[in-house]
Amino acid sequence: GLDETEIGRMKQDAEAHAEDDRKRRELVDLKNQGDTIVHETRKQLEEFGEKVDAETRGKIDSAVDNLESKLKGEDADAIKAAMTTLQSETQGLAAAMAGDAGGAPGAGAPGADAGSTGDGGGAASDDDVIDAEYEVKN
Repeated sequence: GLDETEIGRMKQDAEAHAEDDRKRRELVDLKNQGDTIVHETRKQLEEFGEKVDAETRGKIDSAVDNLESKLKGEDADAIKAAMTTLQSETQGLAAAMAGDAGGAPGAGAPGADAGSTGDGGGAASDDDVIDAEYEVKN
């Protein structure tokens, strides 16, 4: 087996690399989250893209492209900033989805915070029910 000095050295190596491992894990999780947002946004643009004006659609497309380029790098802060930009640009898409009387079950704006559609649709009449899922990301 291993003697005490080898075990001690292995423990020191593990402790020395723990912070690097944690940072790497955070970056991988952030990239996965970004990939999910890109995928969901593209899916929702296919479904609801015609309901937003060309300027809004252009801004969303640009923000998606920007996030995709940042996901290829290793800069967590740049990825977070690109995700925030995309989430703010998709608010117009969320409004178009909320205004859609069909309200596709399970559809939700990527990155739509709980406060952005706070009352469940705003302009919808009391008889309209919009079923949506959302996730608050910190």
